Amino acid sequence: MMINFKALRRYLMPVLILSIVFMAGCRGCRDGNDSFPQAGDVPTAPSVTATYPEGGDIAIPINNKISATFNMPMVEADLGTTTFNITPAGGAAINGTVTLVGLIALFEPTVFLAPNTSYTATVNAGIRSVAGSTLAENFTWTFTTGATADIIAPSVVSTNPISDAIGVPVNTIIAVPFSEFMDPLTINSTTFFLTEAPAASIRAQNASVLLSVPGGLVTGTVSYLGKTAYFKPSSPLKLGTTYTAVITTGAKDVSGNALAENYVWSFTGVVADTAAPTVASTDPSANKTGVAINTKIAVTFSEMMSIDTITNSTFKVEGVSGTVT
Repeated sequence: MMINFKALRRYLMPVLILSIVFMAGCRGCRDGNDSFPQAGDVPTAPSVTATYPEGGDIAIPINNKISATFNMPMVEADLGTTTFNITPAGGAAINGTVTLVGLIALFEPTVFLAPNTSYTATVNAGIRSVAGSTLAENFTWTFTTGATADIIAPSVVSTNPISDAIGVPVNTIIAVPFSEFMDPLTINSTTFFLTEAPAASIRAQNASVLLSVPGGLVTGTVSYLGKTAYFKPSSPLKLGTTYTAVITTGAKDVSGNALAENYVWSFTGVVADTAAPTVASTDPSANKTGVAINTKIAVTFSEMMSIDTITNSTFKVEGVSGTVT
């Protein structure tokens, strides 16, 4: 069966819907919600586009890390526990460490969070983007912990391309959605890679770091966003060649739980995808009346889009400022 894999021709858009959020109201809170600036763009102020946990989440495991995702690359030196802090209700900011992984700032508490407690996370105004602009105001959100730690291993929900697929475009990008949020520090070229080695030779080594990879590794870059990991080959795959993709047990969720076993699958590359994407639908639809003033504007594409091309410069609502995600 020929599988249509055009959905991953473009790089790093984990969902097909993007929205511009009207900025009337509280822009600094979670309800107000990664892309790189493009050549010719006027640098805009950085903003937080996503968080984990999300604002209002409850029953969060007490061994979780907390993250904030930005819309542009940030200056790593500006992010620390004084500019990204977690505070329990009625208490002082907790101890921890902050690490910047791509567009994601990750706060790791020194000890477990207190059970059944409300926490407020704050990213302080003034932190700088690589482009030189600054976060205009504090971004805050709250969440509440549950009673216990998360000890359940994450799993791979699906893959694209799927296992044993044929007809895969040679310029495809491999995507792996997980069952839960992963620690981005553990999603890298040693835990997610592509090889021409037979799948059987890889499955025989169920280790977080493989001892050998017959056939060598395909060069490429690994990224993580939302709950999805991506592998982008540095050059087109070989026509008619069968490849094996691997996620090892070195990949862990934000609570520190590793995959139960290496996830291994194979697919075969055939031709390049050169078809242009199209806009499949919009919400609100064209010429619609009576639209609520706090509506998020969403566009669904015919295939996965490159997240670094979806910006305030390429998606606009005239006369309205907002955030593109």
